Order: sequence, then C-alpha cells, then structure tokens
Amino acid sequence: MTRDEYISVSSEISELESLLAGIPQENVINRWSLEQRLQSVRSLIEFELAAPVAVGSGQRVMFTDLKGSKLPNNVKEGVETYSGEFQGVLPTSRTFEFKVSDHGSVLRGKIAAAIEDPDELNRNHLHKPVTVRLAAITVGQGRPRYTLRTLADITG
Repeated sequence: MTRDEYISVSSEISELESLLAGIPQENVINRWSLEQRLQSVRSLIEFELAAPVAVGSGQRVMFTDLKGSKLPNNVKEGVETYSGEFQGVLPTSRTFEFKVSDHGSVLRGKIAAAIEDPDELNRNHLHKPVTVRLAAITVGQGRPRYTLRTLADITG
C-alpha cells in the first residue's frame, strides 16, 4: 500500500469514526451500519484492498483501488479478450456496453482514466467489429467487473 493510499484509507476511518460519534445511541440502525463499515474498512487495511462507499445523503467517503495489492483467495484478476462491437459509451460516467459476437451477451464496464477522451470510442468504434482486451475482476462466484484500460486494447 502506498503512502497516499494509506492516508486515503486512514482518512475514511477517521470520517467514519466522526460520523459514528455524532449518531445518538438510540439510532441503532444507522450506528450498526456505520460500525459494520468501519469494521470492514479496518479489515481492508489488513488485506490492502479498497473500495468506494457512500455514507448518508450527500456524504461520500471514498478510497482507491490498490494496484498490486494482496487479494483474498476469492478475488480473481485477469485479462479477457472478446470479439464483438461497442453498443454505446457514456463519456461522462465513463461506462460502456459491448455486445459479444459469439453469444450475443452484452458486457458492461468502466473506462479507465488513462483514456483521456472516452467519446473517441463512440466516434471510432461504435457498432464496428472489434476485438477488445478487458481487465476483469471477479469476487467469489459474482459477475466479473470489466475495465477498458487503454485504446491500444482495441483492435480491428
């Protein structure tokens, strides 16, 4: 875990402790949910793994995805290659839909910050046959979470 990542995670712990201190004891449900999140954040430090979280309305606490971190046994990372075509890209939310030509299923994923202009996918690759390499993270038996890392991962 880098220094900046540790500071970010520590900041979330402080924020959660502060929020928890301001919730009355009789507000059991809110206290319980914050206590659970605080416990899970402390556990994440042990695994050096992080994820974003929203706390209450208008309050957002976030910490970063840690590259090269130690992952629990049920988390699998890899790169998967698919042939098909982009069905659409939302540049502001940095998300995409990709229709796989083999079986017609639609993959949804995120566009990494390394791609400065996500709208380039709409201009140059929308509804055109391409092969794409996607980073995939799967937790347990869940669905993979896909990320398009660079435009170089698109060919065709």
